[in-house]
Amino acid sequence: MTQTYQPQPTPPQPQAPKKKTPVGVKIVVIIAIVVVGLIWLVSCGAIISAMGDDPAATTAQPATSASPTSPSASSGPAAAQSYASVTELRNAVVKAGYPCPKWKRWKLKGSGLAYAKEAGACSDIDYLSIYVDASAVAKQVDTETGVVLIVGPNWMLFIPDDYRELVHAALGGKVVDKPKSESESKPTEPGIGDKVRDDDYQFTVTKVRCGVSRVGDSYSNTKAQGQFCLVSMRVKNVGKDPIDFSDENQALVDTKGKNYSPDDEAWIYLDTDPYAEINPGNTLKTVVPFDMPKKAKADYMLLKAGVFGFSEGVRVKL
Repeated sequence: MTQTYQPQPTPPQPQAPKKKTPVGVKIVVIIAIVVVGLIWLVSCGAIISAMGDDPAATTAQPATSASPTSPSASSGPAAAQSYASVTELRNAVVKAGYPCPKWKRWKLKGSGLAYAKEAGACSDIDYLSIYVDASAVAKQVDTETGVVLIVGPNWMLFIPDDYRELVHAALGGKVVDKPKSESESKPTEPGIGDKVRDDDYQFTVTKVRCGVSRVGDSYSNTKAQGQFCLVSMRVKNVGKDPIDFSDENQALVDTKGKNYSPDDEAWIYLDTDPYAEINPGNTLKTVVPFDMPKKAKADYMLLKAGVFGFSEGVRVKL
């Protein structure tokens, strides 16, 4: 009997145990991958940015036109030139885009343009003028206050703010700002002879006489402690109902800010009434006496409506 040879299976070989990757190595690998990724992203961004800056890669934007209702100016003013007449100057201003619906030549006498050769206006809020030379222009500019002007070699313009930049760009010259002087900036305070109103009371201080030592006559009089200041005034009722005037509601203020009330006793010798009712349309003439130190100087009156002094009053410079 023939025996068949059967190969014996190879016994399994023992495998070497797998080495574990240290944790530190894993962390280093992860960091390296992240860094490489960031570098790749930065590189892509730089390429995209470069493409955006390339005029060929950028989509052309349509030019924006100026609004038809708003004047527009060029990037810089033109070189200024001289003009032979104010009409020629007007034509240049109109060509620049400034409307001139009611052109009128001015008579220079009384116009305030003492050094001008010719002048005119397109409206009530502008004026154009030309001069013999630059020296005359400079003299005129020196007299102007509270305006902003465009000044050229032999001309000067005053036009509204909305069109100044437009005209300046077309005609050239320089923009000159002439602010108001300090005295002009301050509001003018009413003085003697001016009518002032507080409610339905219209006051007019007509005269002030200080340095009076005594009031009355040689037989009946009173003497001031310092000096009397006698303030003559008119009080008119401009309302529709009767009003009451009281001297106690009036005050005199000196140059040091001290307030003085009327002297009640002096009224007796001045033949005036410290209290009176005034009907609508009527006027009271009175003199208000104040007793103040001899060296004090009257500055202004504080005049008030009513009897009890609730009003803030109005000032009249003395």
